[in-house]
Amino acid sequence: MQEQKAIGRGARMKRSIATAIGAAALIGALTSTSAMAKVVHNPRGHFLGVLPSTLHNNSLHAATANGSPPLTYHGGPVQHSSKAYAIFWAPSGNYYPAGAKAEIAQYFNDVHAASYTPSNVYGAATQYCEGVSVGATSCSSASNKFVSYNVTYGGSVTVTTPFPASGCTNYTLGNGTTTSRCLVDSQLQSEIKSVVAAQGWKTGLTTEVFLFTPPSMGECFDSSEQSCYDPEFSPGFCAYHSNIASPQTLYAFQPWADITGCVYQSLPDNAYPNDDGADAVVNVMSHEHNETITD
Repeated sequence: MQEQKAIGRGARMKRSIATAIGAAALIGALTSTSAMAKVVHNPRGHFLGVLPSTLHNNSLHAATANGSPPLTYHGGPVQHSSKAYAIFWAPSGNYYPAGAKAEIAQYFNDVHAASYTPSNVYGAATQYCEGVSVGATSCSSASNKFVSYNVTYGGSVTVTTPFPASGCTNYTLGNGTTTSRCLVDSQLQSEIKSVVAAQGWKTGLTTEVFLFTPPSMGECFDSSEQSCYDPEFSPGFCAYHSNIASPQTLYAFQPWADITGCVYQSLPDNAYPNDDGADAVVNVMSHEHNETITD
């Protein structure tokens, strides 16, 4: 949805809660495959939700509504509250835009301010519940524990720890450039665990850690390089969320999403509310946050 550029950043970010995240949050997993409109879950199981890029499809749009209510519970927990933490990993020689950091913080603060209201897509998540038998036909029993739209922002940290040696081979990104370093998920997990411990952040089912990396970084699930962040010549992903078992840490990996394959190419020029790269990052970030809550 087009925003008026004369509106101040704060007002625009508040409005973007209900607009910029609307499509992505209702699509499914965020990956870089030819089927953005489908919910994509990695068959290997560890990656709970993956958002595909659309480089090989040339369009990014929400799926057509299918099915009828009520929702069916398939087991597993949901988040009844969520405290979000942000890690910006930018070693010397790498740059993460300061303005993007500020807008990401403002986004989470604005989502927090709107908690318990139906004014954006987080409100829609309150229809998800846990506590009923698997296969139950509704989430209407008084004994069910529904998602609460209860979001807080725990703050952020910028870390300059050097990137480890590449765990995967550098490759060509969707914008035609070559990655400067290629990391695998196990390396991201190690950094998340290190930062969480250093900051003293509490983890568990009521928190989520978002790890942001600078433009030009490559990332693959593992060294087999079967699925990577927005490659030019094969399907890939734009973001994903998952879980570290010990200590239990819900996390989302957020590479720089302002890149061909991870932006809404079907929208008119300057369709994002703030008209900058942070909008694309917030768009996929909001998806991973909502999907974690309802997982």
